[in-house]
Amino acid sequence: MYVFLMLDFQLPDRVKDVLSALPRISKSGITALHAHCRRELFHACWKHLLDADFLEAYRHGIILRCPDGILRRVFSRIFTYSADYPEK
Repeated sequence: MYVFLMLDFQLPDRVKDVLSALPRISKSGITALHAHCRRELFHACWKHLLDADFLEAYRHGIILRCPDGILRRVFSRIFTYSADYPEK
């Protein structure tokens, strides 16, 4: 069974408004600051997801009773796929 989870780490529009209102910052500087904030949000989310309990289960697995009644050790894995599709 495959589970696909698409996450788009977007900052609220209010953040863009606040960044745009900052004095003496160029448009490219605002873009770079916005990218930095998105990157920090992404890493903060992963920090919460990869807590000690998850890492223990990731390394050693979880013993589950399967529908056929047999106990099995199940290992969760994280799969990412990133691609850039140029417009035709």
